[in-house]
Amino acid sequence: MNSKNAFVYLVMPVFAGDKKEEQKRVDSINSWKVNFNKKVNDILGRNFRIDITTPRINDPHMICGTIHTEYKNITKKGRVIRHELQRIGSLKKYSDIDNSYFVLMDGSGKINFDSIYSVLKGLEEKQVIFGCRPISHAISDFRLKLELFENFLVEEKYKVKLPDAQCGCWGFNLGILKDMPLTAESYDIELDVIINALEKGMNIGFIQAMINDDGDVKKTNFKFGSNFEKLDFLCYKLELTKDILNLYYRNFLKKTGYNLPARYTKYFNRLFFSPIRYRKFDCVGSCAKKECKEAVKKTF
Repeated sequence: MNSKNAFVYLVMPVFAGDKKEEQKRVDSINSWKVNFNKKVNDILGRNFRIDITTPRINDPHMICGTIHTEYKNITKKGRVIRHELQRIGSLKKYSDIDNSYFVLMDGSGKINFDSIYSVLKGLEEKQVIFGCRPISHAISDFRLKLELFENFLVEEKYKVKLPDAQCGCWGFNLGILKDMPLTAESYDIELDVIINALEKGMNIGFIQAMINDDGDVKKTNFKFGSNFEKLDFLCYKLELTKDILNLYYRNFLKKTGYNLPARYTKYFNRLFFSPIRYRKFDCVGSCAKKECKEAVKKTF
């Protein structure tokens, strides 16, 4: 196999909302990646060219030909990942795309960075690999129930069992990039990837993600409004009606016994079903294009 032009693209967002904490995370990644090239080549048995990025919240990104440092009214994870994939997809310097890999690793340090090697080994046999967290680790108890419900919606739609669908450690073979019409803007990016993979019948595998037990592993800055954004996204992406959503919730109650917060379930009756919210625009907020202005006006 000729791997002269094979790449491993590794994206490790260090979003913290605090410049000192983000720099601390970048320093930790820089220390860890010293031997990354050698380990990857040893584990996979051939040479790869390595491309590692560590996006921060206020890093400038090129959108519609203009540099922007702020994205209005949305969190940034999904859009930054999509931006990176667009950058990778536009590169002409590699020809061995079917033997190149994209890996996303949460740069917070909650998940041990060495889990990346397990993802890469898995991608030697599967098109898509997702990490699995131990059920009681790496997520707050409050988010756990909502996340189980979000995953359950995907399971019910596709009649599958998912060990985990929202771990911040995953990857895929770049050869499937053209079949990944990702539209997620925020923390729904993992769900977007796995839904696309299931919809296209791709070969999906799971690996055990290693969790760093630092005593603060369940702390989260996840805002409650982001739960509504995920639910909106899932209802659109899975083409769920309100009746089907309520049916799935009843099934979820029977299976798990978990009652979700009233504030959350009341939102079932106020869902905003509109394709305009999830169109794959190249920009947000300040673009001069008429269609973008209209979308932002209607969405936000």
